[in-house]
Amino acid sequence: MVTKLSTVLWLIAAALLLAFLPLWLVASNLRSEAVRSNATLVPLRQSLAGMPTPAPEIGPLQESLARVRAQATQVQALQATLTAPRVDWPAAMTAIADYDPNQVALVSIAQSGAQATLGGRAVDHAAVAGYVRTLEDSGRFSRVVLQSSRVNASEPGTLPVEFILSADFKVAAP
Repeated sequence: MVTKLSTVLWLIAAALLLAFLPLWLVASNLRSEAVRSNATLVPLRQSLAGMPTPAPEIGPLQESLARVRAQATQVQALQATLTAPRVDWPAAMTAIADYDPNQVALVSIAQSGAQATLGGRAVDHAAVAGYVRTLEDSGRFSRVVLQSSRVNASEPGTLPVEFILSADFKVAAP
C-alpha cells in the first residue's frame, strides 16, 4: 500500500510540475519584455525631461493656431465651389424673357445643370425661329437648338405653334 501511495504522490508531484512549467515560462518571458521596454523607456524619459516647458503665453497661441488651421481647412473645402464657373442667372433669365408676348408665349422652363429646356407657343414657325435667334444673339447661351415644333390649332384662343427648345448656358469664371 505504501508503494501505491508513494507512486500516486510522485504522479501528482510530476503533474503539478508539468502544470507550473508553462506558467514559469510565460512569467519569465514577461519579465524579459518588461526589462526590454524599460530600457527603451529610460532614454525617452531623459529626452523628455531635457525639453524645456513651453512658456504660459504659448498655450493660447497654440489654441489660436489650431482654430486658424481648422478655418483654413474649411476654406480649402469651399474653394472648388467658389472658383467654379457660374451661370449669370439674371442675365440668362433676361434673355429668356426677351420676346414679344403677341408672337411667343413661354409655357414651361426646366433647368438641368447648365442646360435649359423651354416650352412654348408661337403664332407661326417664323416667330419660333426669331425667338431662337434672339436667344443666340443674347450671348448668354453657347448653343440653342429647336427640339420640336408643330402646329396644334385644336385649342381655340391659343397660339397655334407649339415648340420645345434646349439652350446651353454659357458659364463664366467667378
